[in-house]
Amino acid sequence: MGDFSCYIKIKNDLDVSLTYVNRGLTEGYWNVAPPDTIAANSTSSQFQTKDNWGAYGSGGWVAYSVNLKDAPDDDRKPVITVIFDCPTGNNDNYLDANFRIRADTSSAKSHLFTYSTTSYKKRDHPLTGTIAISYNSALTTNSKVSTVNVPNPVTAVRNTKGEVHKSSNLEVWNTISSSKYDDDTYHSIAGSYYPVAFDLSDNQLPKIDIYFNVDENMLGVPLDISGSIGSDSNVINSTDVVFFWTTGKETKVRLQVGPSWAQTSTPWGISGDVVWKWKVRVTPQVLKIDTTRLEFYAVNKSLPSFFKKEIFVNLPRAIVLPVRGRTNWVNHVCAATFTDFKFEFDADDGAAAYAQSKKGGNFKLSDYLSDIGESDEVNSYDQAGIVQICLGLTPTRSDAAWVYMKKFGFTKTLPLVGRGDCNNPFYLNSDYNSKKICDNNATDRSYLSDEAIISLNGKIIDTCLGPAKGTDTLADYLAHSIQTETETTLYQSTSTKPATKDDAVTSYKGVSSLTYPTATVSTLLPMPAMDKEIKEAMQKAIPATPVVIQQSSANIPEFFSKGKFKIVRQSIEATQFGTFASWVLSSGPQRRVVQISVLPDHQTAVDCFADHLTSYNMPLNRVFSSVKPGAQKGQLSLQSNASKHRGIIIWVWGNIFVRVFGSVPTAELDEYLASVLHKKISSAAVPVKQAPLPKIGKVSLPEDKVRLGEQFIVQVEDVGSEYSNVQNETGVSALPKILDRLDTKTISKNVIFLQADETRTRFSFLASSRGKDRLFFCFAHKETLNSVSKSIEIEVVE
Repeated sequence: MGDFSCYIKIKNDLDVSLTYVNRGLTEGYWNVAPPDTIAANSTSSQFQTKDNWGAYGSGGWVAYSVNLKDAPDDDRKPVITVIFDCPTGNNDNYLDANFRIRADTSSAKSHLFTYSTTSYKKRDHPLTGTIAISYNSALTTNSKVSTVNVPNPVTAVRNTKGEVHKSSNLEVWNTISSSKYDDDTYHSIAGSYYPVAFDLSDNQLPKIDIYFNVDENMLGVPLDISGSIGSDSNVINSTDVVFFWTTGKETKVRLQVGPSWAQTSTPWGISGDVVWKWKVRVTPQVLKIDTTRLEFYAVNKSLPSFFKKEIFVNLPRAIVLPVRGRTNWVNHVCAATFTDFKFEFDADDGAAAYAQSKKGGNFKLSDYLSDIGESDEVNSYDQAGIVQICLGLTPTRSDAAWVYMKKFGFTKTLPLVGRGDCNNPFYLNSDYNSKKICDNNATDRSYLSDEAIISLNGKIIDTCLGPAKGTDTLADYLAHSIQTETETTLYQSTSTKPATKDDAVTSYKGVSSLTYPTATVSTLLPMPAMDKEIKEAMQKAIPATPVVIQQSSANIPEFFSKGKFKIVRQSIEATQFGTFASWVLSSGPQRRVVQISVLPDHQTAVDCFADHLTSYNMPLNRVFSSVKPGAQKGQLSLQSNASKHRGIIIWVWGNIFVRVFGSVPTAELDEYLASVLHKKISSAAVPVKQAPLPKIGKVSLPEDKVRLGEQFIVQVEDVGSEYSNVQNETGVSALPKILDRLDTKTISKNVIFLQADETRTRFSFLASSRGKDRLFFCFAHKETLNSVSKSIEIEVVE
């Protein structure tokens, strides 16, 4: 009788040892038992099964656990089973192996390993063979990302559709409808309609939950999971080894959002198409899994009050995403606002384009962010405003204080934002010397009559002139910025003095709200309290022949939509104080902007006119002149003086205040735009209070008080209005971008507007803080833009 033994060796090509688990026989008996341990990168001693006397051969199996370094416990170590058989008769010899993800024989197959055998004869006896066990370096997978969730978003972020998505365990990406998350509306940034803001002051990197639909090939495989955006690798990653033990789409992994530039003191962010990769820890393999669009930011949780507890997503896109190597937030903000954003000082008139006035007030943040890179013009109020806003995104810099220098002087030759070195800031105005740098004593040299700056811990930041980066005291800043009386004779010839620190006004709060100036109505100075300069300008604006006060029934939006204008951007916001609309026409060198405020009455329009006059860095008598008889508009009108560069025309007609400006001379601006618009408005005159108004339907409220953290619905009957809006009691609005046909938001302390449904009649809100809120539902007529509002009270309880 022949020898039907099995002589077997196991070659362990793994970098870890194998530990004996169990063994069994199919025929015969163990003549030499398998070893208890097989060291890493070694070959075991030979073990043997021997046949009994009779008609059968011998065979059996032996199981070893693989001592993976990252296995969570002994029960979850993969098991390798080697099977061998040397049968009698016409049956082939057999040497094989199988792999499971754990010791349980019912557990899933493991694809982490592969094997090979030495050549052995199929029919000759005995069976003598060696089986080599190694890692499978050719793994494949069809695994995909199912959903991405954020456990607890901290700060509300309003997207470019005007929506806020904020809830516990917020889903920010889903494979079923992945395209609905892609927001490519802002410059070249690959953004998301589900942006998330984490708390920068938390002193730890934020976490997200990602759910994978895992196929069987990856079960039991030790993985490092990472997400990359472009050339930026590992912007999201696992902090420990990841194993999957079951297949299916509900396999959750908690990952850390932590790009290499993330810090605990400086805002940071990531945005784009995240490419997910699984790196197999025991082989060089990196498997690409899927791509998801995500947008995350780490900013100050305790935002300054003007944010009203929410951030418009285009702000961190503009100022936070580019941070990268800039570790000093103040220096980054200075570089961005002075250089990177490519704004230019208004060297014609020193007009504010985004700030409400020298006091700060409302800041048109949405417009500012849209104009980045367009070489639009700004003044010091604008620059101080955007700096104060950006500093508010970081916990250590949120106390930035507004300083208004009511007097300034002749500047030293310093860089002026967007203009380069300059000591003659209004060189484009034909009343002054046309050189950026002129003789210090040139009689036609211009000066800065005032300046708005920011104080941070007693140090000055100015990104209009310099820039000053928060290293100088006020006295040092003035010494570095303004010429003294010994450096120029112009103080003596103009009977002026250079500014000192005693000329600093620190009682103004600076930026008070964001977007459109719906707060101006409640903060305007009454006419008797206006300073001499404003009063003189107002007097100059009165026409020689009084104009009857009426209202207009003109279709104002139609003037632009059906006119000979290319509309670059428009926004219309209904408020309880009136409707504030803006149209940006054409672009580049022929850009024109029209701002129309349709107010409740004529006096409010007059107050808005006067308030606007506080928004210029240049003395008003140098900016505006009286309008010639026959060219006057309404009850008040002014136009800019002759200029090489741009024109400004402002007027009040009835309850409407209009400002038209652009990169063309005043005469051209008047002929082709302002006069045509004025004719449109005035030719549709009707008696006061007879202009068409929208009608508000029934407002349906929650039946009871709403609880903290609860989302609730307010339904408004269709009123046939083109534009609507939701505000809190202060009347300050925060939504940075108008919705399509419906602009809806709230910036109250206790309630946050989330979104409107497709019918624009159901509005979702989040009860964010305990207390009462009065919300105003505001509607503007689709033609006249006259507005009406209706208020409701909501109480949030624990």
